[in-house]
Amino acid sequence: MKFGKFAAAAGAALASMAMPLAAQSAPAEAQGELSKMLAGRVAGPAEDCIMLRPVSRLIVVENSALVFRSGDTLWVNTTTSPDALREADRFDFTAFGQRLCSSDKVSGRQGPLDLVAFVPYRKG
Repeated sequence: MKFGKFAAAAGAALASMAMPLAAQSAPAEAQGELSKMLAGRVAGPAEDCIMLRPVSRLIVVENSALVFRSGDTLWVNTTTSPDALREADRFDFTAFGQRLCSSDKVSGRQGPLDLVAFVPYRKG
């Protein structure tokens, strides 16, 4: 089953959930924002796929990562081109079923984007 918009794949509740962090002008600043977000959390083993159903929010950390919030877990995907991520981007995810995987196709305003494995961060 092919999904166009990420919101369609994850349900109507995700339609407005690409919430950007404060605008960043350099990757080092973006890494600082990501570090703040992950403070007090412990990384788990990377996984190729995440379930879409419990995802409640997508946060775009400019020049750094896509962060998917699922309950108390933050799933971080740095993509193969983190410098192409923009806070105002909206993404089209082509997923099959109820999972988003590193092999799924993603496109944004900057063009196609390749995902990598998702790293879960849980409160320590």
